[in-house]
Amino acid sequence: MATHTLLALIFASLVGLSYQQTCSTQSGKDITAPNLREVNGVPEFQCCSLCSTTSGCRAYAWNNYQGGTCWLKGSTGPVIDNGGANIGVMAGAEDEFRVVAFYHGTWDVAHISFAREAARYFPTIQAQHGFTYEQTTDWSRLNDNYLANVDVIMILDDRVNVASQQAAVQRFVERGGGYLGFHVSAFTQNSNEWPWYHNTFLGSGNFRHNTWKPTPAVLQVDRNHPATANLPETFRSQHSEWYAWTNDLRNNPNIQVLLSVHQSSFPVGTDQGGIWY
Repeated sequence: MATHTLLALIFASLVGLSYQQTCSTQSGKDITAPNLREVNGVPEFQCCSLCSTTSGCRAYAWNNYQGGTCWLKGSTGPVIDNGGANIGVMAGAEDEFRVVAFYHGTWDVAHISFAREAARYFPTIQAQHGFTYEQTTDWSRLNDNYLANVDVIMILDDRVNVASQQAAVQRFVERGGGYLGFHVSAFTQNSNEWPWYHNTFLGSGNFRHNTWKPTPAVLQVDRNHPATANLPETFRSQHSEWYAWTNDLRNNPNIQVLLSVHQSSFPVGTDQGGIWY
């Protein structure tokens, strides 16, 4: 089974969306979320159209700054009282299932390829599977205000390394937000740098070793979860690099292992307990 098909099935099990290019408005309100874009010298009635044609825009705030300015927002909140401003929210924005992927795209050819392939692939399936997808290099969006209206974050080619962003990700996950990390997003040789993430959330602890070069393997699927319910019991993976960790996830009662290397593919490297990440 192709990796693209696997990811499509996982997303299809999670999302639902209806969408129109109209806005519901409120007077005397403002949205404090970061601005995606500002457009000066326009009347308010143009803001909804501008939002609908701006990637990731879900709402706007308008005031009379510089002859009228549309402040286009990636989030519908937080909303505050402001007698000098009006806001509009795209129809369906409150109900959309929103996925935002973070990447750098600057280091390691394999890691860069994750971001490039994601940028090509996920926009082609978002309408079919009922989610909106945005990919950004602006890691400062990993804050409480921005994440308040995000359902899933994806980390494509790096780790979250800034303490304030790590804290925001933890709060996001603990309130029920979804997380999908690619490959190096789990890597560490010092899990105490972010103990909640490496030791509690992932549960993997420290990187121990990996296989090289990349090789395919037959994967065994636990289908007792919405993300894997539509997958076959086993399938052959694409070529992958397989990590081993200091912690055995099978011994952690708080973690359900959904995909693992089938015994028919042993040995993969030197660790028969290798888990697919």
